Amino acid sequence: MVAKKEIKSTVPSLRLDALVGVGFGCSRSKAAQFIKDGKITHRDRIVTNPAQTVETGDQIKWENQGIASLEEVAGETKKGRLRVVMTRMKERED
Repeated sequence: MVAKKEIKSTVPSLRLDALVGVGFGCSRSKAAQFIKDGKITHRDRIVTNPAQTVETGDQIKWENQGIASLEEVAGETKKGRLRVVMTRMKERED
């Protein structure tokens, strides 16, 4: 069975490390380290650059953690952050 969760948050930019942090619930610095360690797949390639840009519709895969997808960039806050809507899917055993 697949568990699906919608996540709404704000990020300073559409950098991969920021969106991994939001999508998988970890800090941006930890996300950057996981990316540098080659544990993240973006656009069906293992990436090691935390500054890589993510576009709407892109999927981010983290081995054994699931898949997060950037569904929508829903505007900008007064402080210039971007409102994002992501979904996270994870296989779960029942």
